[in-house]
Order: sequence, then structure tokens, then C-alpha cells
Amino acid sequence: MQTYLRIFNFLWRLRHVEHSLNRVWHRQRTHAKRLRAQATSRPADRELSAYLVQSCLLHREMLHFVQSLQYYAMFDVVDGAWRQFTARAHAATDLPGLSSAHAAYLERATSGLLLAEEARAAVGPVWKVMDLMQQFAAGGGQPHTAG
Repeated sequence: MQTYLRIFNFLWRLRHVEHSLNRVWHRQRTHAKRLRAQATSRPADRELSAYLVQSCLLHREMLHFVQSLQYYAMFDVVDGAWRQFTARAHAATDLPGLSSAHAAYLERATSGLLLAEEARAAVGPVWKVMDLMQQFAAGGGQPHTAG
């Protein structure tokens, strides 16, 4: 059950980060409309406009990363492991064969998602990047400075 929980938590976290980034996009769009409606040429407005452009570009890059990772996780890893499991399950003639197919499914899914024990060090940077994206989204698309 722990293995399913790790897989679910990883997939849920990807989805949550994507949703948070989409909320930021709506806020950025609202700010851009207000700025265009004011249509002033004050230096502060030009700075804000340039900042919004940079923020939107950063947002798009983060969203692209999360969506690519989701696609990889769902279609390349989970779906591929599931197809292999169903083929092995149909070929199994007894309960130990079915149990072996299930264990192979979980092993393939966890190793493909870098959730296996031997890959924990490799997935650490991905978790950190998702934390940073979540901070970006929580700040409304404003990058945070260290300090």
C-alpha cells in the first residue's frame, strides 16, 4: 500500500503544482489587462509591464516542465507499466503468477517515476523544483528573493 501511496502523492503533487500555476496565469492576465487599460507611459508602468512579461515567460516555462513531467509519468511510465501488467495478468495461470505480475507492475512504475529507493537522490532536485514552483504560484507569480 505504501508504494501506491508514493505513486499517488507524486502524481497528485504534479497536478497540484499545475493547477496552482494555472491560477497564476489568470491573475497575470488580469494585471496585464489593467495595465493596458491605463495605457500610461510612466516609467513605473513600463517597469511593471516588463516585469509582467518576464513573469509570464517564467510561468510558461514552469508550466511546460510540469506538463511534460505529467505526460511522461502518465503515458510513458504508468500506462506502459499497466499494459505490461495486464498482459502478464492475462497470461498468469495461478495466484503466484498474478502476484508476480503485480509486483513487476509496481517495480516498473516506481522505478520509472524515480520513486524507488535507489533513485531517491535523483528525484530530490525534482521535488525542490516543484517546491519553488509552488512558492512562485503562492506569491502570485512574483519571484522570491533569497535573504
